[in-house]
Amino acid sequence: MNREFEIIQRFLRSGKDAAHLNKSFQKIHDEQGIGHIMGSYIWFNARDREGLRGWFKDRTGIDPLVESSIPEDRISVACVGINEKLARKNVFAGQLKVAAPIGYEVQTINGPAITPRGTNLLVPSDHLILEEAEVIIVENGAVMRSINDLQFEQPFANPLFIYRGHESDARELKIALAAYPPACVIGFYDFDPAGMLMGLESKSDSLIFPKLSEENLEQSLLTKINQAEKFWTQAHQMSRLKTKAPETLLPFVEMMERLELAIMQEHIVAHQMMLSRYDL
Repeated sequence: MNREFEIIQRFLRSGKDAAHLNKSFQKIHDEQGIGHIMGSYIWFNARDREGLRGWFKDRTGIDPLVESSIPEDRISVACVGINEKLARKNVFAGQLKVAAPIGYEVQTINGPAITPRGTNLLVPSDHLILEEAEVIIVENGAVMRSINDLQFEQPFANPLFIYRGHESDARELKIALAAYPPACVIGFYDFDPAGMLMGLESKSDSLIFPKLSEENLEQSLLTKINQAEKFWTQAHQMSRLKTKAPETLLPFVEMMERLELAIMQEHIVAHQMMLSRYDL
């Protein structure tokens, strides 16, 4: 329906009498008898145009000649129309999934909150107080439920774990960090070429990796945690990774390439691997 709104709005505001016949116009013509089809075009007279406008307004409560767009959230849509599901954003848009380890709190404008073991909070991004937080961005959602099981070599003063998410969620997080800069941003990603590259390109202050050496990576452990096939699907990213990695991380990049390492965050948690923080 959002797509139909855009198409109808654009056409009505153009003042034209005809439009290319697409699926949206074909559907309206078949269901309402609005417009006259000639070849690959559909033509509208003044009565058709008013009917097109009225049909859409009846279905949505929104006038395509008055409203600039369908509202983003369901409550706003419900104020003007019958179908709240026309909202352009999902129901959790604008909220970040966050958690603080036991003994720490999530600071919000409405007061501090705790997250019991295995739980997360959904908080509107502009409700978080980030100024003094050490924000740890987590790539994989499953790890957010297990932050208390992570083993860190260096303790944090005021940690706040935030799930990175995908697409719109990742964009929301990026906007929030720019608008409300925290004390520092620490990236925690899969230990593979794609994960390390993502971390380096995320403008983090530090990255978290397993504390690895060839001595402590016994073959028996590698068999349990390493996914060499994933390394090879990402191997084409190694050259870019080498150019972006600072000298402090080059030993990890070289070891990753030499041992064909791709260790997911879930395995890091499951096998209680010691984690260390590396400044960029």
